[in-house]
Amino acid sequence: LAALAAGAATLLSPASASADLITGRLVFDAWAFPAGAPTDPVAGVVEFSFDDSANIFGVGDGGIANGAPVHVAVSGLSLPGVWTPVLTYIRSGMIGGSPVADLLAIGHATFGTVVNPGTDDWRVAFDSASGTPSFREFTYADASHPGLLFVTTTGRAAAVPEPGSAVLLAIGLALMVWRRMASGPHRC
Repeated sequence: LAALAAGAATLLSPASASADLITGRLVFDAWAFPAGAPTDPVAGVVEFSFDDSANIFGVGDGGIANGAPVHVAVSGLSLPGVWTPVLTYIRSGMIGGSPVADLLAIGHATFGTVVNPGTDDWRVAFDSASGTPSFREFTYADASHPGLLFVTTTGRAAAVPEPGSAVLLAIGLALMVWRRMASGPHRC
């Protein structure tokens, strides 16, 4: 009976609650790279969708993680190259001996979201991925600069409204203008 009670408590605990499907589209820009960085600033747009119930490491678009499909895409990146993005999500863990939680990183598939000097590679990271994401850092390497990484924690990120939201807003504004015009002249 004790084992059954312990099992029921585990099933009912908040840690075992199902997680949310996190979906977003962020425009970002990063600047203030170290002197000699070949590209400064760097800008782009990332799209993502994933289940945040547990950590995810280096999963590409169409992969499955935590029982759900992963979507990850990048567009408009101001670094030269052709990129195949992958997603890493840290619900809870350690990076460089420091605790992190709710961290999203998107990078090029060559090495997952680890950037190695002397390669053409990049990674952008955001804090508070399950809420309102904020810029954390951008790191990139350039094959023409062996042994160097270019890293900045100076940047910003903003949510890009879904096209459907923008269309609904435009329709609503147009209807308000039409109603005002259709009601005839107004006197103050």
